[in-house]
Amino acid sequence: MFSRKEKLPKKPHEFFKKTLKKVGKVFYSKDDNKQPTNTSDNSISTSAADVAKRGPSDVSLVDDHGESQSTATQPPPSLWDQAYRQLNDEHPAVLKEYEELLEKELSPKDHSNPSGTKPPTKSLALLDPQQRKLQSEQIISIAKERMDASKSHFDIAGHEIAFDVKERVKDAVDFILWGKELLSEAVKPSPEASMVWAGVCLVLPLLTHPFLAAESNESGFSYVTTRMNFYVKMEDLLLGNGSGNATGPEDLTRQQLVRLYALILRFQFTSVIRLLDAAIHRYFSDIRHQDVWTKLRTEIENTETSLMNDSRFMSLRELKKTADQSLETMKRHLQVEEEILRTNQEQLGIQTEQRDISSQQLLQNEITNQQLSELIDELDPIDLPNVPIAWYNSEDVIKYPQCEQDTRQHLLTQITEWIDNTDSVPFFWLHGSAGTGKSTISRTLIERLRDSDQIAAGYFFKRGNLERNDTRKFFPTLANQLLENLPGFDKALKLCLKDKKRKIKEELNLNEQFEDFIYTPLKQHYISDNSTNLKSKIVIIDALDECVKPEDYTTILTSLSKVQRLSSVQLRVFITSRQTSSLQDAFDKLAKSPSYKDYSIDTDGNVTDDIAEFLAKEFQRIKQRRRIRHPEIWPEPEELTKATLLATTPKPLFIYAATICRLVESGRHGKSPVDRLKSFLSSTNVDAAREDTQLAEMYETTLEKAWSSIINEDEKELLQHLLRCIILAATPMSPKSLAELLGENTDNITYFFLPILGAVLEVPSDPDHPVEIFHKSFSDYLFHDPTTSATSATGVAKFETNVAATQALLTSKCIGRMMGTGETGDGLKGNMCKLDQYDLDRVAIDNLTPISDVISPSLEYACLHWVYHLQQHQISVSTEQSQPQKSELMQESGKFLYKNFLHWIESLCLLDRVAEGATSVKMLLDMVPQSSPDESLNLAGFLHDAENFLLRYGLMLSRYPMQLYGCALVFTPVRSEIMRTFRTERLPFIQDTIRIGNGGSKQLQVLEDNLGEVYSVTFSNKTIVSGSDPRRSEDEQGLRFWDTATGTKKSSLNRSNTSVSSVCFSPDYKMLAVATFKFDIELWDVKADNHLNTFACGLDAVYAVVFSPNGQMLASASDDETIRLWSVSEPRRGRVLEGHEESVYSVAFSKNSDRVVSASGDKTLRLWNVADWIEKDTATNCILVLKGHEGAVSSVAFSPITDTIASGSSDLTIRLWEANSGQCIHILPPHAAGVESLAFSPTGTTLASGSVDDSIMLWDSNAGTRKQILKCHTSPVHSVAFSPDGTTLASGSGDGSIRLWDMAAIDDTHILGTYQGAIISLALSPDKSTVASASEDNIVRLWSVETGSSIHTFEGHRQRVTVVIYSQSGMCLASGSDDGTVRLWEWPRNEDQRNAGNETKRDTKCTLSHGTKIKGVAFSSDDKFIVTGAMEVYLWNTDGICERTMETSSRKFTVVESVAISPNGTIVSGWSDGKIRLWHITNSDFSNIIDAKAYLDAFNQRGRLTLDWARFVSARKTAGYYYYDHLAGAIAFSPDGKTFAASSVPNNINDLEVVQFWETSTGHHLGAFVLRSKSRNLGFSEDGSYLRTGRGEFGIAYGDNGWTPESISPMIVIEDDDWIQDGTKRLLWLPEDCRATAMAVSGDLIILGHASGDLSMLKLSVSHS
Repeated sequence: MFSRKEKLPKKPHEFFKKTLKKVGKVFYSKDDNKQPTNTSDNSISTSAADVAKRGPSDVSLVDDHGESQSTATQPPPSLWDQAYRQLNDEHPAVLKEYEELLEKELSPKDHSNPSGTKPPTKSLALLDPQQRKLQSEQIISIAKERMDASKSHFDIAGHEIAFDVKERVKDAVDFILWGKELLSEAVKPSPEASMVWAGVCLVLPLLTHPFLAAESNESGFSYVTTRMNFYVKMEDLLLGNGSGNATGPEDLTRQQLVRLYALILRFQFTSVIRLLDAAIHRYFSDIRHQDVWTKLRTEIENTETSLMNDSRFMSLRELKKTADQSLETMKRHLQVEEEILRTNQEQLGIQTEQRDISSQQLLQNEITNQQLSELIDELDPIDLPNVPIAWYNSEDVIKYPQCEQDTRQHLLTQITEWIDNTDSVPFFWLHGSAGTGKSTISRTLIERLRDSDQIAAGYFFKRGNLERNDTRKFFPTLANQLLENLPGFDKALKLCLKDKKRKIKEELNLNEQFEDFIYTPLKQHYISDNSTNLKSKIVIIDALDECVKPEDYTTILTSLSKVQRLSSVQLRVFITSRQTSSLQDAFDKLAKSPSYKDYSIDTDGNVTDDIAEFLAKEFQRIKQRRRIRHPEIWPEPEELTKATLLATTPKPLFIYAATICRLVESGRHGKSPVDRLKSFLSSTNVDAAREDTQLAEMYETTLEKAWSSIINEDEKELLQHLLRCIILAATPMSPKSLAELLGENTDNITYFFLPILGAVLEVPSDPDHPVEIFHKSFSDYLFHDPTTSATSATGVAKFETNVAATQALLTSKCIGRMMGTGETGDGLKGNMCKLDQYDLDRVAIDNLTPISDVISPSLEYACLHWVYHLQQHQISVSTEQSQPQKSELMQESGKFLYKNFLHWIESLCLLDRVAEGATSVKMLLDMVPQSSPDESLNLAGFLHDAENFLLRYGLMLSRYPMQLYGCALVFTPVRSEIMRTFRTERLPFIQDTIRIGNGGSKQLQVLEDNLGEVYSVTFSNKTIVSGSDPRRSEDEQGLRFWDTATGTKKSSLNRSNTSVSSVCFSPDYKMLAVATFKFDIELWDVKADNHLNTFACGLDAVYAVVFSPNGQMLASASDDETIRLWSVSEPRRGRVLEGHEESVYSVAFSKNSDRVVSASGDKTLRLWNVADWIEKDTATNCILVLKGHEGAVSSVAFSPITDTIASGSSDLTIRLWEANSGQCIHILPPHAAGVESLAFSPTGTTLASGSVDDSIMLWDSNAGTRKQILKCHTSPVHSVAFSPDGTTLASGSGDGSIRLWDMAAIDDTHILGTYQGAIISLALSPDKSTVASASEDNIVRLWSVETGSSIHTFEGHRQRVTVVIYSQSGMCLASGSDDGTVRLWEWPRNEDQRNAGNETKRDTKCTLSHGTKIKGVAFSSDDKFIVTGAMEVYLWNTDGICERTMETSSRKFTVVESVAISPNGTIVSGWSDGKIRLWHITNSDFSNIIDAKAYLDAFNQRGRLTLDWARFVSARKTAGYYYYDHLAGAIAFSPDGKTFAASSVPNNINDLEVVQFWETSTGHHLGAFVLRSKSRNLGFSEDGSYLRTGRGEFGIAYGDNGWTPESISPMIVIEDDDWIQDGTKRLLWLPEDCRATAMAVSGDLIILGHASGDLSMLKLSVSHS
């Protein structure tokens, strides 16, 4: 074996190429980068065919004694034959030894000898030349097979040679390709030359090693080899076509050639003999130091020279004759070429004309395609998020009044001038007190600008309406209106979205929304016509102060201020609001130059006259509507004057005037408007000192009137509840919904109670439309909002609203509505839509049964908002006075959850609001500690499980709601409160489930969204942030934000989409540091989405960034071998720490922020003193260098509690260090590959490590012991991070995913035991009572099917166990492993036996050793024999004695993939060369060989395969492979042994498996079908009626056309890895970490093995549809 470090010459094939070029025969392509054409197969077959065609008259036969029996006159011997005989005369010993060497290759054991030729007994020189050629072709064929084999062992002439081929794979491949060209030519010369070629071919595989190739060059062996073929080609040139009896110069040349050939033969025979000698290592030394080799080569070269000199005279003599012949030929050719030229000229004219036509057609096609593209764009709507009721022209906006004609003229003139002035500032901010008519101005402006088409868009906020008062859809809603109002904007927006390559429904932050949906389309793509560009376009934003997110004010205004930069359109923004401090601050943050005009409506001088005009006109309208005829003049002048004074004293309030009018007109049957006006005016006095009570007095009077109109005390109480619920509702409810929620009669609410409050409420005429308060100042009055002047000290006593009590009432009513305890009685229940299909998404469900018919608006409200009301109750009251009520509400909530949790989640799934359910559960969990510990203990555990339940299954349930009762309950941990409580609510076909292990419960959720390679993850309290490389995905974002409660993606920062290498939150979670591969660090204010600073880090990539625990410093690790320190508060202050000699990959701060530790590629860690650097600017020197790692140190972490440092390295290890002394205190057991990331838990007791081996390991940092291995990633784990509370671990990987792990479940897994590897194989005992599992942890386990309990554990294998199988009787178990052994196991049969002995020791009955990986194991039907497959097929008895080895001639180049044995003793095996070979148990010689590919191709041509096969073939051709590369599946016999099935797993096609059926006795092909999965399991049922595969069971029926897809009926199967199906009916969805790595099926019993090491046993009751 050659050492990897040995210096070897490169590219040995280059010598052969150069040598061949010298002699003018280049078998290799002229382009060195191209592979040569491989014609070896055709060459050999053609040669053999030529021999066969000549027949017996042309071929010499060899009798049993080796004598040649000629049946025809033989041609004269060739020059090579003469040289061969001459060599036999001169050096018989050399020729004899050479012939003996060839005999070993032609021995009878070699099945490649189709003619059955026996080895010769006399000298080959005496044999017929044609016979020698046939024998040579056999040897050359063997050599070609060796050239094809990419193996490191060659068995040549009895010598097994081993090379480290992997070191020079490319050189070997290139040489083999060249060698195969040479071998193809080898069979073409005369038979005698073929004999020497046969010996050379034996040596060619050895020359794939560069060392031997170089030495062969020195020896002349390669030179002589290449010259052989040269002279074969030169014979005709030197001798012409003369006969063998010619005389003269030709005869002299012929003698010289014979002499040269004899020398070549001697040299080559001797070289081959010596090379294959046992002392092979001395061969080249002998060549270099023995004179005979130099003499032989010199003699060959001298003879060549003499031959060339003599040949020149012959060449000159023939030259003139050849020249004359050539001249005549050239004349004839000239005539033909002239004719061709004329024809070509004619063709050129035709082609030119056709080209012109084609160009015109191409141009027309391009025009047509462009038109089609434009048409498609027009037909393809842009579906942006939208809030239609917030539009400026929505019914909810325009139903409210506008300014009366001729009122507000001064203000409206100011606004009009601002609009028309092209030099105006972009903003007009109209602000004022509540009730001063700001929204009325907005509506009036809309009407005035309608005819001029100057309104671009509008958004009307409204407090109390959750849809309108949020900002998430603010900019998309504006963009939707621009699509309608700006011609051409649709094309601009489509171009922008197309350029961004981003989903338009993605939840972006406000900046991204404005940029993508408005600003960029207008700036880069929008082209307006002249008429559009002449006038300004107005965007109206009304009641901005009623937005529930004041923190968004700055972002909204800053974004909108950019419109002044647009040249394509003049946009102006009109904003109304109250003048709050937060809004004033937001306006102040705009550019220093004047960018807005503000106007206080409170100072408008003409308001009093406008209010008087409004009252006069509105009273006249009331008079007409209510048909008031007496008095004739109404209202009287003094009444109008007093009403005006009340509405304008001390300040003019339009809302006061409007409320007077509503009060006068509204009310039940009773007083007329005339009487109500008089009553109101007589009970209210005008007082200039009532500034704080002006609206309060009016509202108090209004409520007193309503109260006095009701006599019944119960009705008065209902009126109070009704009003309070309307005010505090999360979203407005209709009268019908209010009635259903409160348990009252709908008509009473609609027609009796609500009209009484018509002065302060908007009461719809349709009971299904929402009831809303007329003005926000009314709710301020009732709830004493100190931010407004429209409040009273207490409100009217009868209607004084206790917020806590009302929220408690709403909570209780919502819970009652969901439980069906109200008047309607139709609460939540399981399977609300009464479905019998369990794979329907919510859209399909809605098409079958409209969800709105099942979930009424009141029930929807209760489901969505009951937790909100409970939370508001908790916030509203003090602990002292509310503890009993809190406890009572939590008990009520707990009862509801324990009974209806799943029903509640089902309704949220149907409503597409399951994410809000996850948020609600998180809110409930936060509220539980505030209640009494006794009542909250169990509820907290329930809610914790519920939170994990929704994190794990929420995304799936939002798509398939009914799987809530399917997969979610099946795969939830058995100890979960959810499983314990709702086990009986599983889908009806699920009879029983058993989950063994706890690995599946560890993973909470997988976050995937085209992330690319995830390099870093970090936590805040409510958010996960990931940094990735967007270039490695379809997405552009390198930074992503995720909600920790729901796992849903949140809006990101408004930053460029550069690759992110590291992210880190500040200790208070307000700032985020982002390191990039573009040499800098960005610092962001997360809440404000504000870029604070950028820290430049030189010209090299930054690998890591961290905050100090005190939040004052940042540290970064860079590729330039340095660490940089930065002051967060003073960005220009920095410090560079130097000392490492390689790149610095990781950095961490100590708990006190006084030290920094760095990890480098120089295999060291350095500890730096940074104490007092911020305050005193002290030195930052290196105080310790930690050495011990043998590879680059890629990660480091500092314990948050102690002075422990953890370091991870490419040397596979993790070391724990004591920071003060620098002592290594623990070296943890290694990963299988380098360690990429480390993180301590917040308590410092647990250390997590992520590795290149795709795994995560958890360690006890105090003891230095491993706690858990987490495996689900499919690429290196680059980052791990704990949540602040330590309950969740996040991991980011190169596979583009972030996985969340439940630390509570991980810490508790010792109860059920831990598993260290995926389940690879499962076997069900014949009596179905036990199941055996084989896993990557080298262990075989035995489980009870009935209880799921562990029966026995078998240990002994040294590597992973790949196959496990029961004997036919079930009394013995066999397992095959990658360690090259098959073990037969026996175990105690009852509990007494198990208790009496050691459970895991001395269970091995015997061990069958093979030396190579085990691929197949099978028992005979009588359990007397076992067949195993590795490099060969072996037959053993069950005592461990090998009875027989079944060999194949090509065993050196193929391996066994599967084996089976029939009841009558036929052994069938599948091999990696695509062949199926059959033996009988009594014979080592195979009885049949089946080429699976040929049958499969023929079967496919008859159209008997499914479309999946066509897809497979298409993919195959695209990948550049043949249809069928190798057989890597499984084999099984039918019960009677007359038929067997073989599964074929094509290379590189992951989801397809072809099953073929064969007749055992004849090898007749019976049919095939395609599975949409890949497995290694195959078996027939006991009665042969169905086939068991690694993906389920299929009913089989043999028809007239054999077994075809039409005759195969799926029973219980797994489709596409993620659905368990009953026939074609999908039953159970499989979560990613619960998908089967192994599967066993028997009837309705399904056993799944998982990557986590868990087992799932499912007992189903199905119909096999």
